[in-house]
Amino acid sequence: ENASSANTGGDLSLTTTHGEALVSGISKSYGIVFDVESRVASLTITGMDLYLDTSFSSRYEVWLAQGSWKDGAEFVEIAHGTIDGTGVCHDVHLDNCEFAPIPSDEFDSTTITIGQRKSFWVTLRDDDLVSRNRFVSHDQDYGIGLKGVDAVYATNTEMNVYYGTSILTYPIQLADPETDYRSGRGFIGKIRYKVVGTSDNLADPFDIVQHTKTPVMQTSDIPSAQPSSSPTNTTPQDQLVESCHYVTEESCREAASSLGLHLGGVGFPFAGPYSRSGCYFYSCSNCLYGGIAYFGTKGTVSDFQSTLPVHSEKRLDCNTNLYSIENDSPFWCLFPTKKCAGC
Repeated sequence: ENASSANTGGDLSLTTTHGEALVSGISKSYGIVFDVESRVASLTITGMDLYLDTSFSSRYEVWLAQGSWKDGAEFVEIAHGTIDGTGVCHDVHLDNCEFAPIPSDEFDSTTITIGQRKSFWVTLRDDDLVSRNRFVSHDQDYGIGLKGVDAVYATNTEMNVYYGTSILTYPIQLADPETDYRSGRGFIGKIRYKVVGTSDNLADPFDIVQHTKTPVMQTSDIPSAQPSSSPTNTTPQDQLVESCHYVTEESCREAASSLGLHLGGVGFPFAGPYSRSGCYFYSCSNCLYGGIAYFGTKGTVSDFQSTLPVHSEKRLDCNTNLYSIENDSPFWCLFPTKKCAGC
């Protein structure tokens, strides 16, 4: 609904929302997760424009999952950077309302084949991302509860954009599924794309996003879920633990297993090119990831020994014990894990 299409410089675009819908029935959040489906051809998503309630610069991230987020698909980051907001449009400016475009050189394109869905999680570091509310009453959209509802928010001849869920905090692992999610939210903005094939000429439905830009450390506190091949272990055996830190995937795996930590979880594999480098785990103060260990393959040995910036993220080293895992456990958590019995 409320959608329109345009051809701009060789790329097509779907604008999801127009007119009064830009100013009525809207709300703000840190992020939104939603599905996009190809209808009649193979499409390459080349960029997005966002609707921000600010005229200042905002840090943003875009994450991609191969499949629907409702089915627990795993996410990998495909864009991050800074964009300049244009502010929410007022009634007198609706005909000239502008969105904030993500620079094309910061967005890793991805292809969606006919009938296929991919999920996008778009987030800011502040709660200035504007989305459209499907429901009037918050009683109808509280929590994740409407995962089974599969309604199209915007459509054209090439794609469907589905209602999703907004997220009221950042990073996502700090979100409480009962209080920090809002179902029935429509992405407001533009989705830029190219038609690259028909039903007789389809791209690989399992295309993997390849990052070509230099990765920026600590762009997000949630692991990016696209696994990479295990790094070649050129570290001598006697250096697997360097200065008390586990600097290889195998030594980290062995140490985490000995403590009874989960080896990856909540949709993310144990090892991957995450924004945190080296061997680390989440303590029980984090209700979603508590008791889970990961190994970030990006970075150098020095990065693998660096201090982590978030309280619930702990470096897994030779001094780690069960007390360091459980001592800051909250009274309860929605997602109990093996070493977080108090959750």
